[in-house]
Amino acid sequence: MYDMSTLLSTRIPRHLMERLKERARRDHTTPSRIVRDVLIRELGAAGGQSTALERTKRHVGAVRSRQVPHARDARAALDAWAPDRRG
Repeated sequence: MYDMSTLLSTRIPRHLMERLKERARRDHTTPSRIVRDVLIRELGAAGGQSTALERTKRHVGAVRSRQVPHARDARAALDAWAPDRRG
């Protein structure tokens, strides 16, 4: 459990607040909990612990796959990509 004795007030655009409230309703939680989770995920856990991303970032891109374009071919594949708009 975290020490919740510190209060942070911040101004955010109306459209972000609406999205935050909608996410909270959908996830059956509070907007404050979502903001805390995002801060923990982005800045790290309490006590100076590293986040999952920080612990695994050296492995990102380390797996080779024939299905995923490599290096310069990735740019061409992204430029040629078109989202599926059926539906």
